[in-house]
Amino acid sequence: MRTLTKIVGTIAAIAVVVWSARDRFVQVPTTGEREIRPFRMGGSTAPVTDITGIGPTYAERLASLGIGDASALATSDPKMVSREVGVSLERARLWTERARELR
Repeated sequence: MRTLTKIVGTIAAIAVVVWSARDRFVQVPTTGEREIRPFRMGGSTAPVTDITGIGPTYAERLASLGIGDASALATSDPKMVSREVGVSLERARLWTERARELR
C-alpha cells in the first residue's frame, strides 16, 4: 500500500509541476482581439477590384482580412468589413451587394 501511495503522490506532484509551468510553454493571445480567419467559399474568383468602388488600396486592406475575391466579399459581414477596412457601413454593404451580383 505504501508503494501505491508513493506512486500516486509522485504522479500528482508531476502533474502540479506541469500545470504550474504550462504558461511557459503555451502562449495564449492576450490582446482580446479575435482572430480573423480568411473567408474561403466556392464560386466566383473575380478579384475584388472588379467591384465598382474598390481600387488597389481597398483591395490590399480586404486582402489583409483574407478577402481576396468577390465570392469571399459576398459572404462577409458588412459591419466587420466597415470596421476593419475603415469605410462607412453603407459603403461596405454596397460592396457586398455588388459582390453577390458577380457570383
